[in-house]
Amino acid sequence: MVKQSYYVSIQHRTIQAEPVETSHWEILATKEEVEHMSYLLGEIGDAETDVLREGFMMFTPQTNEALNARYQVNLNAVYSEIYRLGTEHTKAEIKRMWK
Repeated sequence: MVKQSYYVSIQHRTIQAEPVETSHWEILATKEEVEHMSYLLGEIGDAETDVLREGFMMFTPQTNEALNARYQVNLNAVYSEIYRLGTEHTKAEIKRMWK
C-alpha cells in the first residue's frame, strides 16, 4: 500500500491530490485511507444538515447540545484521522490548535 500526499479541507469537505487554496491539512494516505476520510467528511456534512433542519423546527424536543453532539463527534473523528495520517507539520498544527 503506497501512501501519497493529499490535502484536506474540512470546511469544503474535500480531499485533493494537489494542494489548493481551500485545503488546510496535508496527510499521507493510501487510497483506502482517503476513502475512509471522505466517508468521515460526508458524516460531518450529514450531521450539519441534521442540525440545520432540526434548528429550523419551531418545536423540537432536542436541546442545542443534543443537536450538536453528532456533529461534534464526527468533527472529532475527522481531526483524529487527520492527526493520525498527518505530516509532522500537520500534527504540530493540530497539537497547537488543541492546546
